[in-house]
Amino acid sequence: MDYSPGTDERSFSRGRAVYYVNENYLQMVEESGGIPYLLPATDRHDTVAEMLEPLHGILLTGGTDLDPSSYREEPFEETSEFDRRRTFFEFALIREALGRNLPILGICRGNQSLNVALGGDLYQHLPRQVPGAVKHRAGKGEPVARHEIEIEPDSKLAQILGRTRLEVNSYHHQAVRKVGQGLRVVARSVPDGIVEALELPNKPFCLTVQWHPERDFERPEEKKLLAAFVEAARTYAKQR
Repeated sequence: MDYSPGTDERSFSRGRAVYYVNENYLQMVEESGGIPYLLPATDRHDTVAEMLEPLHGILLTGGTDLDPSSYREEPFEETSEFDRRRTFFEFALIREALGRNLPILGICRGNQSLNVALGGDLYQHLPRQVPGAVKHRAGKGEPVARHEIEIEPDSKLAQILGRTRLEVNSYHHQAVRKVGQGLRVVARSVPDGIVEALELPNKPFCLTVQWHPERDFERPEEKKLLAAFVEAARTYAKQR
């Protein structure tokens, strides 16, 4: 779920917030055999359980920065466009989904949301806080940033992809710092060691990645990742 402030006076939104999903997320899910639904962010967290009732999996998409107050920090000047409603709605969604053993796949911001929802925190701006880090987000007019990651050999991610080293795209300036309770780091960027994937080992399928599979979905590794998520959703539906 992506967020747009909707401040353009020409917009049909007339200055109100707009929630939407980029088309490549929908195409990725459909090509993998799933049926995508959009859940709009709401302050009515008491309705989250009802929202999840007909669903078989949760895909936490990329988007803008998390609200830094969610991990008890003031925003850096580089932290912008964060949406408090979406941040805390996603936390409620994650906790309810985990309570149901609902399969979860997180992408970019989704990786960070899972971490903070479970008590972790973030680097708000990598260039400032991690000197010498590889480029994790391209500048204006530059080609897409890419770097390699190393994957833990005994992880679910390695089992799905069939490899322990991979080049990935990179569109973020924030990243996992303190790891949330129960989470396992299963991939790191090379050579700076920034967290690139998390798993919750005590759940049937809870896996988040820092890169964007939907932007490189022609690659077999990204197809394998989504196929595994959709298969976990099918298994959940049958068991329920």
